[in-house]
Amino acid sequence: MIIGNKAVGGLTRTHGQYITTTIDETYTMPTTFSCASFISEQMLASPAQQYTILYNKFFSVIKFEVEPKVIKGPEVLGGSGMFDEFEFEGDKEVVLADMYQFNLACTVFSCLLENITSEQASRMTAMDSATSNANEAANKLRIQYNRLRQAKITTELTEIVAGAESV
Repeated sequence: MIIGNKAVGGLTRTHGQYITTTIDETYTMPTTFSCASFISEQMLASPAQQYTILYNKFFSVIKFEVEPKVIKGPEVLGGSGMFDEFEFEGDKEVVLADMYQFNLACTVFSCLLENITSEQASRMTAMDSATSNANEAANKLRIQYNRLRQAKITTELTEIVAGAESV
């Protein structure tokens, strides 16, 4: 499953046989928990022993790296024995399945937010560089214009002085 349209083009050539679902235009609107819940429902529609989420982990404005987040399948909750000491209101398997889906949705939401943060940091850095380059180009043009204007003024003054001396 691929979320977002940038990875689709690159991964369909090399891993096209493994891609079953693509969800585009996820980042065109503000990312919400309901979107993450929908994505986690789509993930759970095809059962697996583990899910691996690749996302951009934000470290700083200039550094983010692709990180894998591995989540074991829903069967791990019932078989681990971690919740044997607890009493559940309702059927234990249903409660554990709901908890698993909520945890998966929270993890997906976290990864989506990390992606958005990394993208915004990258855009901010690019815009800062573009602004610096534009200011530098404007300063160079201003210096060039002033030199040409000064040369023109000097030429005109020289012509006036030469004309006054000849008279």
